[in-house]
Amino acid sequence: MDDKQKLRKTAGELRDQLAHVYGYGAAAKAAEHGLTYLSVLPKDRVIALYSAMNSELDPCFLANDLIRKGYTLALPVVGNKDTPLTFRRWAPGDPMEKGVYGTVHPSAEAPEVTPDVIITPLLAFTQTGYRMGYGGGFYDRTLVGLPTTKSIGFAFMGQMVDAMPIEPHDMSVEAVITENGIVLCGDK
Repeated sequence: MDDKQKLRKTAGELRDQLAHVYGYGAAAKAAEHGLTYLSVLPKDRVIALYSAMNSELDPCFLANDLIRKGYTLALPVVGNKDTPLTFRRWAPGDPMEKGVYGTVHPSAEAPEVTPDVIITPLLAFTQTGYRMGYGGGFYDRTLVGLPTTKSIGFAFMGQMVDAMPIEPHDMSVEAVITENGIVLCGDK
């Protein structure tokens, strides 16, 4: 097992523990910080979130807060391996469909949109803004094709690590929203 696979396994186990202990309380606190951070954006911006799976910090409270503030939301649609994500307009309560890899996404009737901001799930992140996902590269491929789209992580503060193996295709986030506040990510 290489270093990145070991870190993925360890980070997943840690996130499971953090979710068990802090769960929705942390999600509610992170939503408060996230709403403050994102509220500087004009209301015509599209903000993409994700439908939490496994022990990911759930952005459900943030989604509800953003809708109340008048933002348009979207969720990702995971396609075939080696393809970027697409995004469909979504609001809490909209119909959802099962996707690949255990994901769910808005129904095919929901219009495709291009997000201005993508809130990303992760297993681990660094102060410099690198994030580790599940290893499929979907967010990395997506962000390369959307150079003006801002990428922001959403995670438990305990998921921050000092360092991780970085590959040339790895894309970073500008900040990470946590239950303790916003981690502004510095220069790589």
